Amino acid sequence: MGQSPQQKKTENNSNGKKTDLPLNYPILLPTPANKMAQFLYEGEFFILSSKKQLLKTYLSDNYYDRHSYDYYKTYHGCEVMAEGISVKPTGQFALAKNKQQHFILCQYQPSRKLVSKLNVNTKEYSEINVTGLNIPDDYKLIYFDQSFYLHQASNPQLYKINIEGNTSVEPFDHQYKDIDKNIAKVETEVAKLNRSGLKIIGNFNKIGINAHHNFVFSGYEISSVYENTLNLYKNKYDIPIFAEQNKNKYTFPDGSEVIADSRGMLIFRSSNKGIEEFYIPTTSYGFLALATQTEFGGSEYYLPEQTLLKVRTMEEMYHQYLKPFIEQVML
Repeated sequence: MGQSPQQKKTENNSNGKKTDLPLNYPILLPTPANKMAQFLYEGEFFILSSKKQLLKTYLSDNYYDRHSYDYYKTYHGCEVMAEGISVKPTGQFALAKNKQQHFILCQYQPSRKLVSKLNVNTKEYSEINVTGLNIPDDYKLIYFDQSFYLHQASNPQLYKINIEGNTSVEPFDHQYKDIDKNIAKVETEVAKLNRSGLKIIGNFNKIGINAHHNFVFSGYEISSVYENTLNLYKNKYDIPIFAEQNKNKYTFPDGSEVIADSRGMLIFRSSNKGIEEFYIPTTSYGFLALATQTEFGGSEYYLPEQTLLKVRTMEEMYHQYLKPFIEQVML
């Protein structure tokens, strides 16, 4: 993962302070369904979410094998590259990296005749009005061969936008034979992300343990271990033990804590120091996972592409972490 969990991000609240959250976790966050744009850059998939985050995700190869098609093996969660990106959710976007390996987000707003670039890492911003270039309406912003372009299919007239430095837009007669073919290919690849988002539970309330001795949050219970997955069901039972809420931290009577991340993750910290901190993602549909800093169990959707996590069965993870956490609270 790009960022170690120790690097904190803070969620501020006008009346008091929220508990710090890491930018990323040992496992992936669920990929949100609402997106402003999606990109393929140098063979990697990125998403600009409606909540103005730049996210990195990946698809598994068995997408091409019709017989083993399975949403949770094909699609995956995401790693957060940056948050709080200052962009208007209009127009078209393209993504690249500059020589310093910073992400550069280019935006074209045809209605305002505006081309702008934002360095996502340093927040440097520059824009240029292109009214004088009389660019036809159906030109599209693309990334190709280490530059941004405004491009129209089979039209030799391009407009080149630099990646380095302040924004400039220059007419450019191209001799690229492959540009239309390349763009079509990229569009086909990127379209595969259209179904990659899950419904994330980000509003948390009523965290507790129900009469069935299951962990409950926001009207759901984390229930049976079924075929190596944790499942979420609507909670139908009384909740004799509640955790007390202070912003995004919930504390049980025994001192055990659950920290809620509205991006779709719960952090569990038991008052029993023998139980390691662990993480469970929160999506309203589908199979969950459970992980610590070193171990993982559950849906492959949450497993990073490159990972050192030791994969175990969900049953083992449940009995080693979640069950003892609940038993500690109920002592």
